[in-house]
Amino acid sequence: MRNLKIGTKILAIILLVSLFSLFFISVVSYTEMLNLTRYSTDANTQLSLNSSDRSQDALKKQAEEYIVKIAREQAMKSDTVLLDVQRQVTAMGEYMTSLYRQRANFNGKKIPRVQDTEMDVPAAKYMLAPGVAHTAAIEQELALLSNAEYMLAPIYKNNRILDNIYLGTLSGISYRYSPYNTYNPDYDPRQRDWYKTAMTKPETPIWVDTYVDTYGTIVVTNAITFNGTGDKPQGVLATDITLDSMKEDVISMKIGQTGYAFMLDNLGNIIAHPKYSETFNTEPLKTATGDYLKALEEIMANPEGLTTAHLDGKLSYLAYSKLPTTQWSLVIVVEVEEIIQPALDTQKHIEEYTAEAQTYISSTLRSVLIRLVIVLAVSAMAILVFSYLVSRTITNPIKLLLKKVGQIGQGDLEVQIVYFNVAGQGRHNFSACCHLRHRFQNRANHFPTWLNCRNSGNGTSESHHPGTDNAISGNKGDVIRHTNAIAHRKKVQKDATAQTNSSRNCHVQPQEQRWRIAKLAFLLVDFRPLSKGPLLASSDFYLLNPGNQRVDKTRQLG
Repeated sequence: MRNLKIGTKILAIILLVSLFSLFFISVVSYTEMLNLTRYSTDANTQLSLNSSDRSQDALKKQAEEYIVKIAREQAMKSDTVLLDVQRQVTAMGEYMTSLYRQRANFNGKKIPRVQDTEMDVPAAKYMLAPGVAHTAAIEQELALLSNAEYMLAPIYKNNRILDNIYLGTLSGISYRYSPYNTYNPDYDPRQRDWYKTAMTKPETPIWVDTYVDTYGTIVVTNAITFNGTGDKPQGVLATDITLDSMKEDVISMKIGQTGYAFMLDNLGNIIAHPKYSETFNTEPLKTATGDYLKALEEIMANPEGLTTAHLDGKLSYLAYSKLPTTQWSLVIVVEVEEIIQPALDTQKHIEEYTAEAQTYISSTLRSVLIRLVIVLAVSAMAILVFSYLVSRTITNPIKLLLKKVGQIGQGDLEVQIVYFNVAGQGRHNFSACCHLRHRFQNRANHFPTWLNCRNSGNGTSESHHPGTDNAISGNKGDVIRHTNAIAHRKKVQKDATAQTNSSRNCHVQPQEQRWRIAKLAFLLVDFRPLSKGPLLASSDFYLLNPGNQRVDKTRQLG
């Protein structure tokens, strides 16, 4: 670095400072752009997640409220159907009570036995329990029971969810109005659950737990006692509601794409389920596992609510509501994924848009980086050229000055140097010869006066040197010299003014070279006392005064 030229050093400094500044600005700009891109990407991603999460939460909340509402409404609808059946059963029980209390007011007719009727044709029929003989009393009661057809037949025909209507008496008669003619000689109505349960709650409609009847049909039964004289129960009237009928009217419904409904009885048995149309699952609480078992337990313990469980490997909502009449639970099942699917679709779209935006931003950043590199390269070249020009403007005057000074040092006093003042204004010429000439002229102009004053002050006279023709001594000589000195001083001042103007123009004539050398000699020689020796003792040159008058070179000043 020390051996480098000053121009190269200046150029290197300018280049380093400029390129470093440009590189620093470029790096900071690109870094900020990257940070902005990362922030934009993170913000879009976070926005997508937050929007999706909030949408899912909103959809879940709406869905939860909605499916619980559906479960409640469907449970009330199912309860309405069952309650209607219960009302009809109660009405038929009251009708049978009227028959038994007013036996004398009714005439009867013969009722066919079960095996004597045609299958799948609804009709009244009877059969006797094992051990019951066909006596006159039984015959009279059968005649009375034949009047039940007038009440039971219309209700059966107008209520399609009823499987059959039947009753059992204390005497062991089994009467029914149904399309079935299956005969079971061991059938005793008094031993059936529906009969026993109803007898424990006289004149109160009861719902019997789900069971499979003698015909192999899964049914639920509603029963009520009917009385005779003295409010003594004479038997129980009941009706069956088949599972298939209930599925058609209540359970066979779709909620969305994956939703369905099923019903649990008061013991937790699935009495209606679209996936168990052939097989009756009587022990779901024992066969269920995991969160599904917990969900069933919660459903059995609460009148209404919402829970979740994995069904068929998928997380699902289970909204439930109890039927007030039977205390059964109607359950609505909907997959969670289906509920939040709109939010998932929205999140997917947002992610796609975010990916597209990220791709565009990345492409733009690459383009900006390429442009930045190009701009940096072009700027570096421009800075290089500019730095070179600036360094030349700084170093060229210095080089020129060094060159002129070298020429002056080699004795060329004709060299002129052009310079400007500190403020950069005004053009000036500097000449070594003119400068020395001006200083020498001042010395030469004052030399005669100084010499005359010195001689007059000392009272000495100028003596003739050897070889001279004229000799002036004593006071007369001093007066003459003093007079000549005054005249000569005026002339010197006049010539000095002319010489000063001439030095400003710095026009040096070739014929004045010898005279300038002489004056330079005077400039360099101290004005020593004359007693010390001759001021100019050389005999090799002569001195020209400013008036170009010749002075004898052999004259000694002493």
